Amino acid sequence: MQNFATDEELSFLFIGKKAYDAVKNVIADSGKVLGVVSQPKNLGFYAFKGFFYSLGIDFTSYKRVSVLYSKFHAINLQEQVIEDILTVDDPNDFYGSKDKVEIERGENLYDPDFASINTKLWFNSFMGRFYLSLCESVTCEHCCRMISMESANTNTKSMLNKLVLDYNRSRQAAITTDLIEVVSGCEALG
Repeated sequence: MQNFATDEELSFLFIGKKAYDAVKNVIADSGKVLGVVSQPKNLGFYAFKGFFYSLGIDFTSYKRVSVLYSKFHAINLQEQVIEDILTVDDPNDFYGSKDKVEIERGENLYDPDFASINTKLWFNSFMGRFYLSLCESVTCEHCCRMISMESANTNTKSMLNKLVLDYNRSRQAAITTDLIEVVSGCEALG
């Protein structure tokens, strides 16, 4: 798929097979799919970092990274959101050029330089926003499952109550029929 405003090739990474299945026909011929990975089971931040590194994708080679996820507002209200979690106009300005840092002879520097601090902050921000979007999606999925299970439970209880009522009606009808036969037999005898 190409971004017609800038004529850039778009790449897609899907976390979860259902997300890919929903849009695979739309992007089949027009986009590059980097991968379809299953949703991580353990969603702690350190486990997420391991999952993130296992993807093997160099996100620094992209000018823009956007995430499409479900944002949680309330237990029965979620909305689909597209959020830019990385936007870089000039990678050299952002990551810092190696030529900019000059160290005078004899000067001892104990603090990291601006470029390394900026890169570390950028990466932490990027990871945090990526992790937040994944957590929001998982929360929405759990809420949807909870609501559907509650609905199924309510429907089951109402069906069970209806079956009990029908059973009691048919049992009562059988008892009434038997009583009518006994009373009719007694009247016929005497």
